[in-house]
Amino acid sequence: MKFTLYTATCRENAKNIKYPNDVEVIDEESLKSAVQSDHVSAKFTDDKRSNANFIESDCLMFDCDNRHSENPEDWVTPLECIELLQYLTIMMEH
Repeated sequence: MKFTLYTATCRENAKNIKYPNDVEVIDEESLKSAVQSDHVSAKFTDDKRSNANFIESDCLMFDCDNRHSENPEDWVTPLECIELLQYLTIMMEH
């Protein structure tokens, strides 16, 4: 496993758009360290997150929020996501 996350200098700040720190994720320890702060999986011009500033990404990130239903029987589980994407390398942060 090897991919890059870009971290903020804050946590749970909905107004933050700056992700100045590049973190190379190579193992469980580096992943755990990176996700302690707000993070994104894309590099942006001037480190400012926006569609217009997108430069590149070396991985895909997905949320499994299940906002479509209040019924747990309708929810998509992380395991179901893995089954759908079985041929990809998947890292899970929960």
